[in-house]
Amino acid sequence: PHTREPKFSSFVNQENLKAKLAGYHVTFSSYEGPASIVNHISDYSSKRQIPMIGLVAEIPAYVQGRNPKCIEATARRLAKLLEIEVDFEDLRIISEDLEKKLDKAVQKRAELAEHIKRLEENYDKEVFDTEMDDLKSWLVQQGIRVD
Repeated sequence: PHTREPKFSSFVNQENLKAKLAGYHVTFSSYEGPASIVNHISDYSSKRQIPMIGLVAEIPAYVQGRNPKCIEATARRLAKLLEIEVDFEDLRIISEDLEKKLDKAVQKRAELAEHIKRLEENYDKEVFDTEMDDLKSWLVQQGIRVD
């Protein structure tokens, strides 16, 4: 949903590159569908021992066109990977503006609001189940149910 941090999938052309992405909250794609220019470049670079990492941000299906929040999240990851400093303030402002516009549009459509609520619940559950093991363990130790 547009109300959450975008999820990312990634692919690498060398297994050792997976470790480089450990702190970036990405899942690795096992896509085996039709070839694209990206598949071709990945294969080409692999044969020449050129490391390649691909990042793909998930964009909500109900958001058409560019999504500044996803662009910003991708650019932040790239800047960190490349170890460069980048000012993202302008992009953050544009992202927040789009989110406000989407929120207003969603308020006018009850069925879309309900759909987004389900997306948020699924997203939160998945994040809790996959990225919050320490918190889950602590809650269980405190006698708090997490199911």
